[in-house]
Parts: sequence; C-alpha cells; structure tokens
Amino acid sequence: MISLRYVAVVTATVLLLVFGVTLTSAFQPPTTGGPSPTGTTTTTTKTHKKSAAHCTFKGTVASVDATAKSFVVHPAKGDDVTLKVNDKAKYSPKGKTWDDVKADAKVSGTCKKDGADTWATSVKFWPAPKAKAEPAAKSGKR
Repeated sequence: MISLRYVAVVTATVLLLVFGVTLTSAFQPPTTGGPSPTGTTTTTTKTHKKSAAHCTFKGTVASVDATAKSFVVHPAKGDDVTLKVNDKAKYSPKGKTWDDVKADAKVSGTCKKDGADTWATSVKFWPAPKAKAEPAAKSGKR
C-alpha cells in the first residue's frame, strides 16, 4: 500500500517540475534600483497626494474684497485670517449669500488650506449682540 507521505512527496515534486519557474518567481522579492536581467535599472516611487488641511474660523469680518471674492476675519485671539470664497461655499442661516459678507459681521465656519490660500467652505452668520436694556426704575409703591 502506498503511504500518504509518498503521495505528498511525489505530488510536490511534480508541481515543482511543472510550475517551478512560476512558484519561484512568485516568492522572490521585487527588485528596485538594481540591475535587471536586461541590464537596465528600474526605480519605483510612490506619490501620495496631500489633501487640503481643514481648519475653522470665528470672529468679526474686518474687510471684504468683492473683486477677489475674499474677506478678512479678525478673531478674538490670534492673527487675522484671509479667506477666499468660491461657488462651493455654503452660507447659513438659510437665505444668506456672499452679498451678506460685510465689515463688522460676526461669522464662523470651516475652511481648507490649499498651499498659500485658505478657502472658506462654510460661513455662518451670527446675530448682532442685543443691547442690554436698562433695568426698569423701581416704583415708589409698596
């Protein structure tokens, strides 16, 4: 009777003889930078596209440049931020548009930094703070 070990050895030998070239090439690490069988050198580099960095802003509009479609926000702390706007920017509350971006408006929102430019992706307008009413004079009635 033929042993199971004998069958396994014969099968492995036949597979190596028939598919040996394919199996050995599959297990070899890829070569980069060295001479190839044809005598040329191959170098592989991977490039990763950096996505734009996300950011937020909050403060008062200091100035608006309508021709460049940009505005400057003066935050409570830190340096002023110049934001550019394109057609993809979203405004809130409903009904607000680029035309509502005016000096002294209170705004916040999200933006993307793309190289030297910062693009506003959303702009939220805040209502002007309400003036505090003076306390009512106390009446002399008891």
